[in-house]
Amino acid sequence: MRKFIEKSIDKIAIAVLALVVVAMCMVMVHTVESNVTTADIALIQAKNKKRTLQEVALLTAEMRMLQGDMEKLHKLMLQLDARYALKAHERTHK
Repeated sequence: MRKFIEKSIDKIAIAVLALVVVAMCMVMVHTVESNVTTADIALIQAKNKKRTLQEVALLTAEMRMLQGDMEKLHKLMLQLDARYALKAHERTHK
């Protein structure tokens, strides 16, 4: 009877170990799938980040061009204002 119990315990232990191995394999497969998904998401985010950085660079360049245009307009407005002030001064002193 004792040998029967020992053999039964051995069989149960082997079955439990087999179940643990199966469970570990399932966890590993799930982890690999999760890592692949995470890598895919990271790749998408990197592409979006690259695209965003390119757009920011383009917007920065465009802002610099607009700033240059604004400076030209400001100078032109100052010139027009000076001409208008000179003409107004000439009219008042005739």
